[in-house]
Amino acid sequence: KGNAYHAYPATRREAQEAAALTCDMMAMVDDAVGTVLDTLDRLGMSDNTILMFTSDHADLLGDHGLVLKGPFHFQGLVRVPFMWSDPHMRPTSESCDRVCGTIDMGPTILNRAGIDLFNGMQGRSMLPLMSEPRANWRHGLVIEEEQQHGVLGFDEPMRLNSFVTERHRMTIYHGVEWGELYDLEEDPHECTNLWDSHNARELRREMMEALAYERMALVDTSPFPTRLA
Repeated sequence: KGNAYHAYPATRREAQEAAALTCDMMAMVDDAVGTVLDTLDRLGMSDNTILMFTSDHADLLGDHGLVLKGPFHFQGLVRVPFMWSDPHMRPTSESCDRVCGTIDMGPTILNRAGIDLFNGMQGRSMLPLMSEPRANWRHGLVIEEEQQHGVLGFDEPMRLNSFVTERHRMTIYHGVEWGELYDLEEDPHECTNLWDSHNARELRREMMEALAYERMALVDTSPFPTRLA
């Protein structure tokens, strides 16, 4: 526990130093990606190679007074880039802001390779969004997290679920009655929690219902049953 890597309240100077170090890290990654691209060009493989770039999470750089990462689903942590370069697809200049996740990466790769998804595989192929960023897509995405210890006031290991749409984010925590609900369009920095707002009661109900249905859809359906119980 003493060596755990998690968010903590930071001073202004600590947040500035974290941001500076992150910029250095990004420059290092840019150089490394450039080396890969140069090598593909040198080997004559650029026209036959699909490139995918993403990250597992972001870092807090002073957001809400915190640095590093932790069991919180602020936009500063869960919004990460996903870039796909395919020499055989029609390029589009329009970026896509639809709600996608790492759960969609596997189906996308298999779909592009012409391989059928196995039964019970979660997520969906993002290929349709690459050619038409405004195509019909999912309503929202579930984010699940289970920590091995408690942090920032939680005595027990933290368990939380979030449901994120293009406009809203709702998070519930195991063992407590309160939660989080944000309007990401009106409040992109998630400063105003609408959980107890009278005007957001219907929205909270809709988000809870959507979370329940999405969790049901994520239940594993493999292996196929061999006989009736």
